Amino acid sequence: MPKEIHISEITDKDTLYNTVTNKYNQVLLKKGTILNTASHLKILKTWGIESIVIEGVLDDSLNDDSDQVDNELRLQVIEKLGWDRLNDNDEVLLDIILESKITKVS
Repeated sequence: MPKEIHISEITDKDTLYNTVTNKYNQVLLKKGTILNTASHLKILKTWGIESIVIEGVLDDSLNDDSDQVDNELRLQVIEKLGWDRLNDNDEVLLDIILESKITKVS
């Protein structure tokens, strides 16, 4: 299952779940890139990228079923829209979309 992590949590051999772009929508790292902490961390820090989504991680930190549903919905919306969040406003918009979807499901 994909997981969003802070860049400080990146380890060698993590694989990007989605493409990472800068604020000008230029591709920095393509989906499927196998990360190398030394070089890729420098790129992410340079462009102010604070978090990324990586592939194939079992998230044991999600014990509450509703939190797991929220996280899965978040990743589904991001994937379906092909959306790379560029700033805090994008994150707020994503939260509004998810709140609307969760309310309709409940």
